[in-house]
Amino acid sequence: MKQLIYKSNLKPDKMPAWLTCLLNITLDDINNNHVFGDSIEVYEWIQWILNTHLKELDVKSSVTTELVADEGKTALFIKRSGRILVSIYIKESNG
Repeated sequence: MKQLIYKSNLKPDKMPAWLTCLLNITLDDINNNHVFGDSIEVYEWIQWILNTHLKELDVKSSVTTELVADEGKTALFIKRSGRILVSIYIKESNG
């Protein structure tokens, strides 16, 4: 089964509350309630969900999501002021 996973250089205790909410609630909800493939449409749908939740969280700083593809691999970046905070991608789970 494929799942969303994320990587970040920020330590969990250094993450802003809005980012912790997106990672621990939004991504967990997507993983627990959806079975999905690894298509661009799935990434666009996830990006839409993240953007919607960012608006609901009323984040004060300039936060964006960016869909990127490189050498056949797709990822979503969450950026603040142009700096990548988190990379999100779909990976086959080990369990």
